[in-house]
Amino acid sequence: MLLHGLTEAGTTWPDLVGHWGDDWHALAPDLRGHGQSPRFTEDQLGAAPEVPLADVVTVLEAQPEPVALVGHSLGGLLALRAAIARPARTDTTPALQAPGSIGLYSYLSSSATNAPLMLLVDDLVARVP
Repeated sequence: MLLHGLTEAGTTWPDLVGHWGDDWHALAPDLRGHGQSPRFTEDQLGAAPEVPLADVVTVLEAQPEPVALVGHSLGGLLALRAAIARPARTDTTPALQAPGSIGLYSYLSSSATNAPLMLLVDDLVARVP
């Protein structure tokens, strides 16, 4: 499943679909509020970060077998969060230039580059306070 970034749409991935399309079933949904997907309702605005995550999890759970999640920017964040929420439904999760503390840490440590950042969920540890 290919998850696009903010202001993009599922149509963002033509090169990857062209490259991998013969070997993989590529699924590239429009995230909530992007492309042809529904917009947020007024009731959903207060829970805006959770609504697209729930959408991704719904699509993930509808697949017949574990899914490789690939995300860029906002999609990378959602891919990581979906993999943490449903680890049995994913088989690998690269996140390309994921926002949040990962990107902030790289920036503050002066190691930030324009090269894609790739982390696998297997390398992460989720901590509950």
